[in-house]
Amino acid sequence: MNEPRFRRFVWMALVLAPGCVRAPEVAVVSQHTALERQAAGEYPDKEQELDAAAISPAPTPIPREQLQSGGEATGLGVVDDMVAKAESDEERLDVLLIARCVGEAENGLCEVTPDRCQQEVDANELTRLVGRINVHRRQIWTLVAQRSPGTSEARAREQWQQLHMQRVVCGGQVQAKGGGWEAKTCAE
Repeated sequence: MNEPRFRRFVWMALVLAPGCVRAPEVAVVSQHTALERQAAGEYPDKEQELDAAAISPAPTPIPREQLQSGGEATGLGVVDDMVAKAESDEERLDVLLIARCVGEAENGLCEVTPDRCQQEVDANELTRLVGRINVHRRQIWTLVAQRSPGTSEARAREQWQQLHMQRVVCGGQVQAKGGGWEAKTCAE
């Protein structure tokens, strides 16, 4: 037999012989462990809970202690009293207008004026309140324009604003023609 052929044959026999060559062990990891996900700041269970809570809103629970501390009555009577004593957005707006935290702007919308504010307020709550009020006002202007043929939304806003300025609380902050802020004066 030819020597190079023989060497090739022996080498092939050794390589292909059972037990001589072992297949490599390969482990494929397709997901991180739960601990690795938490270390990375991922909490899928909590995220699913938050998503579910956002999808299905529910009433705010009132703790039993708060119900009992509300007075002599217990149960639903206390809840009725608490709801009756709650401030509406308009009542809260009047307080903020007088405290100079919010102003009635020339364009008919409310505007936050934090540099003039004379009261401690939660900035996030204030922003949400003003946002709600402004959305409601825009909805009113749109509805009036839709129900009054030939009336534009701008004209509906002007008419609404003339009536609304009569209802603004005395001493409330309103925007002057020049753009500055002043307290609304009322004849006594």
